[in-house]
Amino acid sequence: MKYINQLDYPNEIYVTMQEMSEAEREEGKKTTVANSGCGLCSSIMVADRLIPNCNFGLQDAIKLSYETGANLYRGTNYKVYAPAFAKKLNF
Repeated sequence: MKYINQLDYPNEIYVTMQEMSEAEREEGKKTTVANSGCGLCSSIMVADRLIPNCNFGLQDAIKLSYETGANLYRGTNYKVYAPAFAKKLNF
């Protein structure tokens, strides 16, 4: 069983449409899986538990979030991401 902890990915960029102050933009603050990827990590664990030998990983989850526009604010919009995730994995 996979266990994916978002805090293990402090350097994995996950661009979200988070509102940032001008000072934060100037200092180059980035959103990462560690601070915005709990939904992504949860979906990977769901896939692992429900599909034997599933290879759906972090890069797949990030890509799906970007493709669907689910990377809203400081996280993942599950109203957008979940149906796309279910379709991708044939749930």
